[in-house]
Amino acid sequence: MTTNRMTEHFHTGQLTRNVPLLAELVPEPFVEIPKPLADKLGIKSGDIVEVGNKRNVIYLRAMVTHRVPKLSINGKETYVINIPWHWGWAGAHSTYAVANTITDVYMDIVTTMQETKAFLAYVRKASREKYDYRANEENLPGIRPW
Repeated sequence: MTTNRMTEHFHTGQLTRNVPLLAELVPEPFVEIPKPLADKLGIKSGDIVEVGNKRNVIYLRAMVTHRVPKLSINGKETYVINIPWHWGWAGAHSTYAVANTITDVYMDIVTTMQETKAFLAYVRKASREKYDYRANEENLPGIRPW
């Protein structure tokens, strides 16, 4: 698993999630899943999935894509899933499905920067009832999630 930034949202998204045009471009968090892995798990784009590990479990909308590569580690096929980390608990577009709640809590001993770019997690299909993303339409009229 890895996390990344998106062009449409700056840093944590604290400012850009509340800009109507940017929020309309990418209003909600998602997990990018390679098509071969999604096919094996019976997941389609738009499905709600559970992503988790020993640290936490979050529920996100799936985006099935060919952009995330499959790796070969010691001869074993390993899939990489990806979650942008711009969403948080507050603001016009809020959720408890925050990517950094499932990242590992390791720090570089020199810079004290956390390691959030490579860690283990599982992904599986989940029910829609588990999904907690809510667009605050009062603050951003006309912005609608999928």
